[in-house]
Amino acid sequence: MKYYKVAPAFNNANKRVASSASGDKVLKGEEYYNILKDGEFHKEIPLLKHFFLESYDEKKYWDFQLNDIHNLIGKANTIIGYYLSNDFKNILEDFNIAPVFNFYETLLLYKEKELKYWLFQYGVNSFDNFNLPQSIFKIEDEEFIIKTQDEYWIKKREARKVYTSKLLLKKLSINGNYDFFFNQINSDTVVSGNLKKIIEDANLKGFEFVQLDYEVVVSY
Repeated sequence: MKYYKVAPAFNNANKRVASSASGDKVLKGEEYYNILKDGEFHKEIPLLKHFFLESYDEKKYWDFQLNDIHNLIGKANTIIGYYLSNDFKNILEDFNIAPVFNFYETLLLYKEKELKYWLFQYGVNSFDNFNLPQSIFKIEDEEFIIKTQDEYWIKKREARKVYTSKLLLKKLSINGNYDFFFNQINSDTVVSGNLKKIIEDANLKGFEFVQLDYEVVVSY
């Protein structure tokens, strides 16, 4: 299986900056975001109303293009997650999403219409989805096997202080046949080739796919 890094595209079709989703006008929104940013789930979160599109570009371009995936901006930007259309959520739920994740229903105000969109929280406890002893790391030309998450953080600091270099990932072994997962080591959101094809075949908007510079294998 081939894997790709996925992210919201930086530009829209008009070459302007793609908008992100802001929840700054959501009632009690900051209270909910503060819970979610620490990787906790909140099952009692109600329908989150009054999301809107915003960017660092001129305001007249904020609503130029509605995408199926948006970054978060403003107070909600502390959450590891994306802002998804209902169409993309329905597709994603047919695939194997690595635990732990959750969807929170929202309403996006777009050109005087309220549209159903989803705040997608993922990447919680992401190291639990990796088989570290079967993964391969490297510092410059030297390869390492790292067995635990604690050992990873120690080695990462060592790479910076002792080698004045970076701890890089050569091969990542994952614990399941995931189609969507968060690679906390590289801060990559990763999708399978199968999911990428479905997204492209459905003509969903706003996605950018990049080939990984490391190998992903499934641990059995």
